Amino acid sequence: GNGKHISIPHSNELNFGPSNLTISFSISANVVDETFYIIGKSPGNNGTQKWAVTYNVPKERGVQFHVNPGNHWIASTMQNLTLKTWQHITVTKIGARYDIYIDGVHFSNGIGPASNGTGNTAPLTIGSIEGGGFVNGTIDDVRIYNRALSETEVAALYELEAPPGALLWSFDTGSVL
Repeated sequence: GNGKHISIPHSNELNFGPSNLTISFSISANVVDETFYIIGKSPGNNGTQKWAVTYNVPKERGVQFHVNPGNHWIASTMQNLTLKTWQHITVTKIGARYDIYIDGVHFSNGIGPASNGTGNTAPLTIGSIEGGGFVNGTIDDVRIYNRALSETEVAALYELEAPPGALLWSFDTGSVL
């Protein structure tokens, strides 16, 4: 990326601890062959309390949720983002289960720490973490909820945030909405 990112001052509400959560955003990536950090809270790359949504090329390729301590890479989509195309990503956490959705469709899940981040005083950063791994692309409509959205709510959020001209497919009716 170009070194641009947003930094939001620390707030205890952004440390999820044992609580459930949802992180949602839209992204249009200009490259899909390099690793970057989309959103997270990390005081540094030293094994301290942190969490991040990443796009990781060398480790299981795809969008992933990453937490420390323990260096857990959770719920990889195992799929590249689509180059220069808006995609809506949602990560939910219920207890120790983490799920990732792309464009309202469930892609991946994994088990990780049920509690993380309670002692993290780092700012929330969007477009990078730890002063590097900048996103080469555009991020829009970042949302963080203090609860896990249901699969139905994730699909509804995607429909709400779908880019103009997007064709939405209904799996219930088997047709374009």
